[in-house]
Amino acid sequence: MGLSLAGPLEHLPENAPLTPAFGRPSPTRVEGRKAKHSQAALPCGMTAEATAPGPRARAYHEYLAAEGYRPQFDGDGDVEFKAEGFYLCCFANEDDPQYLYLAAPNVWALEDAGERTQALDIAMHLQMLYKGLKVVVLSDTVWMSYQGFLEDEAAFRGVLGRVIDLLLTGVRDFHRRMREETLPAEEHSGVQA
Repeated sequence: MGLSLAGPLEHLPENAPLTPAFGRPSPTRVEGRKAKHSQAALPCGMTAEATAPGPRARAYHEYLAAEGYRPQFDGDGDVEFKAEGFYLCCFANEDDPQYLYLAAPNVWALEDAGERTQALDIAMHLQMLYKGLKVVVLSDTVWMSYQGFLEDEAAFRGVLGRVIDLLLTGVRDFHRRMREETLPAEEHSGVQA
């Protein structure tokens, strides 16, 4: 049975490859072939023992469902959902309800050192261009995220839509630039998003 692009993590085969850094399914292998430029499976949390979602995760889930997404809880009690073809994960920090952490994991599978160097250049450029966007280039994949502090624990409702838009814009821009294989020389340095 191969990895599914849809559905919860529990549908992964027992022998699914794991990334060393996160202990989660690798985005680089789908049914034995390279999965370039896609997210192979919901990559947020996956532990041996399931963790029940806490009040923060339930609040994220409820909000996202009301906004028309189809969120689900992962094995760590975090909230995963798909937006415009990309998997996103709200990491629910129950000990710090004023902290918001939304990630777009595994947005690009890196094939070699040259592509990794290109990804690093683009990552640095995008972080200067978009307020609040973090782009992390790992050894074989790229993640994007937003992390910030909120005025109070209910304030996520006022910013989560904008954060989702920020991540999706960043992912699309990253993909476009990686396909172009060059960083535009004359891009204005104004901050967007």
